[in-house]
Amino acid sequence: MLTRRFRCSLPDQQGGKIHVSFKHWIPLLLVLFALCYYGSYYRCSLYPSGEGGVEGVTALRLLEGKIPMVEVALNYNLFWFYPIVPLFQIFGPSYTVLRIFFFFLATLTGLLSFYVLSLTTRRLGIAALGALLVILLPGQLFRNYMAFLVMLNMALFLKAFLCSYSSYRKRLLWISAAGLALSLTFLIRIDLGLFLTPLFLALSLVYPWLPLERCKTKGSPLRCLKLSLAACMIGVLGFFVLHIPVYYHALHRGFAPSFVMQYQQWPHMITTQAVQLVKKVLTPAPKLTKAVAQQPPSTHTSSRPQLSSLNQTTNLLRASLSSPDIRQRVTALNLYLPLVAALLLLFMAVAWLIKRETQYRALLLLTSLGCSLTLFPQYFFWRPDMVHLSEFMVPMTVSLLIGIVFALEAWSSSKSVFKLLLVLFLIVGATTLSLYLINGCQSQSTGGIAISEGRTREFVGENGVHVKLKLNEWEETSAVYQTILHHSQPGDYLICFPYNPEINFMTNRRSYRYNLYCDDVTKSNNFDQDSIREIETFHPAVIVVTNWPINGTEYSRFSNWAATTYRYIESHYLLDYHEGIIQVFIRR
Repeated sequence: MLTRRFRCSLPDQQGGKIHVSFKHWIPLLLVLFALCYYGSYYRCSLYPSGEGGVEGVTALRLLEGKIPMVEVALNYNLFWFYPIVPLFQIFGPSYTVLRIFFFFLATLTGLLSFYVLSLTTRRLGIAALGALLVILLPGQLFRNYMAFLVMLNMALFLKAFLCSYSSYRKRLLWISAAGLALSLTFLIRIDLGLFLTPLFLALSLVYPWLPLERCKTKGSPLRCLKLSLAACMIGVLGFFVLHIPVYYHALHRGFAPSFVMQYQQWPHMITTQAVQLVKKVLTPAPKLTKAVAQQPPSTHTSSRPQLSSLNQTTNLLRASLSSPDIRQRVTALNLYLPLVAALLLLFMAVAWLIKRETQYRALLLLTSLGCSLTLFPQYFFWRPDMVHLSEFMVPMTVSLLIGIVFALEAWSSSKSVFKLLLVLFLIVGATTLSLYLINGCQSQSTGGIAISEGRTREFVGENGVHVKLKLNEWEETSAVYQTILHHSQPGDYLICFPYNPEINFMTNRRSYRYNLYCDDVTKSNNFDQDSIREIETFHPAVIVVTNWPINGTEYSRFSNWAATTYRYIESHYLLDYHEGIIQVFIRR
């Protein structure tokens, strides 16, 4: 029998109450499945160019007493890194603990997905299926904050604004919880907070006009306006409740100006990139000549192509539908089908919004879709790859399943014209989920068990790095690791250009660089001068150059956009190890 442990009432299309309940053992089974599933591959692979290294190195710096945003670049907000610091204090610096923490976030995201689907569709089977899909493909490790934050806000927005309550006090409590969750989002990722805020404000303005309350909350337009303003004020209050203590902490540590400034920088950066994107669409970048495009990367200055002949515009390669590789064609479909599905969902919701008896269905769908689309710009415009797509597809999977259930329920009562739209969405939605599941389960960029394929060789490094690698990965990692340990001592500096802080973490060698990441887009005007001056000042024992096209163009190789620094390293350091794009230089 269904338990009454959790119970929430959603208005149905006839104005009655539909009770949503779920068995308490289903979440427990989901947790058990996540433990077994993630436990089977939680130590597989290293991510040299992923987020894990920067999170580990940054946490170590904060443990040493470095001042955030002054002595250590965070790139994201404080709470992306602050939860890791106490974990390292308790368990010691540990790569394994770091991985377990992010698998824990992935598990919470799966439970939130189950909650949202239970709340909206009232179907336990669909809710369990959606949660399993989210757990199976949680997004690449060390970036699980993104999907978790979206699902947390989605769940609380739905609970706060679109559920029915017997008293207004209960609603105020849930609106307060939603406001605190939105504030927490800002403290982790400001851009996500900025994208979710309009949705929170829109729901605050809409909900008082809906017949949701059993108590006497409906009344004059003036009363509804007061309720809307009260909800907005609660959201603002939640922002300050969490931010004021953090601000005083920043004031005490001496980074308050930098902490406040980022709330101005992020909106400026988003609008600037949006303008650049529009300009890029209107004026396509010149293509590489065939000779330059086919020229292999070189590590010798004399044989490098002239920079003037290279495409210096960042243009990340997208999978093409015309590619001869079937896997690339499927990936292209994975990238573009969610956009088509989202547009069809939007059309369905607008059509339902017009009729009073289907308005709640429309608002549920719009709220879910709106939350999911906050991750759309990052994958579609900024990084069109499986890593960022997998983050977006976690909440989008939930939105698609909600839309599929609603479409099937509306089928019998819909007119023939609208049924055409429903059929089109059902085909596109089911195809989107199916192709993503097929490709995602085979991709090593989606956080699933595919990352364990062929990884059986044990590698043990510093700071709790104990992982399983493929034979070629083990050989390369071991060679780099032994080279660094042989030519440096604890306390010496190790510099990795343009990124790869995981090498610092696994060798327990520090970096003097303020920002661990650099590329041809984010570099300063004086990058070469500053980098050479720092090398001459700090005398790093080892410099690792990973000479890959970080932004998808030949120019984005470090040896091209930082040619002056690269030539300096070649002339002042000895190349001790070189395999593929990895070069390890040691001090003369």
